[in-house]
Amino acid sequence: MNQYYPNARVFISDDGTIAMDYPTDAESVNALQTELNGIAAEYAAVVEESDEQPVTLTVVTAEVQAIVPESSLRAYLDGSIDEEAYLETIEVMDIDRPTDE
Repeated sequence: MNQYYPNARVFISDDGTIAMDYPTDAESVNALQTELNGIAAEYAAVVEESDEQPVTLTVVTAEVQAIVPESSLRAYLDGSIDEEAYLETIEVMDIDRPTDE
């Protein structure tokens, strides 16, 4: 994934999932969702081309984290769901950051 997103930092967690720290300048929810969908689609292509086993991908930005579930990726790669359905499974959550107050 680093070759496609050189400004991102990619880690493999202890449980084998992939975490991606992704800097973005997206100024709207729609723009950010478009970027996250692109990352998820690229991740699926990388897994398919490499014959690696699918694992959950977590993308973390300054404001949100997005989780691409392993089960959805497997279903997409085996043809059980189409790309639109796959992308709809991405769970986006706000990140609670501590404040200095």
